[in-house]
Amino acid sequence: MLAAALLAAPAMAQDTLTLGTAVRMALEQELGVRIAANSALAAEELATPGNAGLLPRIDATAQGSYNNNYSRLDFAEGIPDVERSGVESTSWGATLQAAWTVFNGNGNRAAYQRSIAAAGVAGIAERGVREAVVLQAAAAYYAVAGLEENLTITEDLLRTSLERYQRAEDRATVGGGGRLDALNALVDLQSDSATWIGSRQALEQARNELAVALGQEPDARWNVSRTVRFTDGLVLEDLERTALGANADLLIARGEVEVSAQDARMARALRWPRLDLTGRYGITDQKNEVGVVLGSFNAGFTGGGSLSMPIFDGGRLAAQQRVAELQLESAELEAERARLRLLADLHNAWTAIGRLDGPLAVPQPLDRGPQRAQGLGDGRVDLHGGAKRSERLLIVA
Repeated sequence: MLAAALLAAPAMAQDTLTLGTAVRMALEQELGVRIAANSALAAEELATPGNAGLLPRIDATAQGSYNNNYSRLDFAEGIPDVERSGVESTSWGATLQAAWTVFNGNGNRAAYQRSIAAAGVAGIAERGVREAVVLQAAAAYYAVAGLEENLTITEDLLRTSLERYQRAEDRATVGGGGRLDALNALVDLQSDSATWIGSRQALEQARNELAVALGQEPDARWNVSRTVRFTDGLVLEDLERTALGANADLLIARGEVEVSAQDARMARALRWPRLDLTGRYGITDQKNEVGVVLGSFNAGFTGGGSLSMPIFDGGRLAAQQRVAELQLESAELEAERARLRLLADLHNAWTAIGRLDGPLAVPQPLDRGPQRAQGLGDGRVDLHGGAKRSERLLIVA
């Protein structure tokens, strides 16, 4: 019989995987973690005074040339003309130049503060990616644990249905019972067989998802622990205080407010006068074989400054300033929405955890006839749902 053959199928030996090991594997293999880390490092590299224009810029340049030409020079009367081929001339020069924006309405300072805020946001985003990977690995891990538990209970129910059918069939054979009881038992057995097959398929799919979450090939298999440990002594007010100070999404939203505030400062700074200073020290040397001037050498310093201020630009700067202010207002509203969403998720998680208090009662898979008549289901325990509710609390924390 199919049910007996299914129950007799041997289980393959698998390695045991702990939750901590699963999380470490996921963090090591997840490419998104590396991408987020690179983004955070790039943002830190940009957060420097020099990149914001607060420091002077110094450039050194050098140039040289060589010419070999045919030359014909016609001079005034009394001076002999010159006509030669292969006339050589050389020139070279070197320049050291410095430029510094002394004042531009503190726009450079705002740019520096913006880069610092952006680096902070990138660092928090990296942490958020890591937390998401941990959550994904934990969810996949407990999904496998829950489906393994469901499969075990389903197997017990299938064995019970098989025994019930065999007893009903034996009674019907010897005349101790009607064929209707045997047919009812057969229907239940077929239903439980289909449920067992579905549970096994769901478990295999969950194992594939766990392997992918850990950065492994889909055919990798492990045994997982079915023990779920809950933290005791949680206080909602303490959780709210911790979440409001450490939640990655909320911190990113607050960081974006700071970035937008510095953008608004930079937009306002465009209306202020701008003072730039420049300095240059250069050396040039030139030599010619023929000509009125056969050689020249120059060395010296040149310095100066420029002051500019926008008077009229058709409203372009005003539009930029208004857009920056609107973006700042939107960022503040987004931060408030993130705070309210966080509190709602926290309270939902608190309610879900409260429903999980106390032991889980597992119905014993005995005679299933009355259970089906009263609509009590097949007695499976949804550990996966409990893990999902725990996920919400993990996100908030």
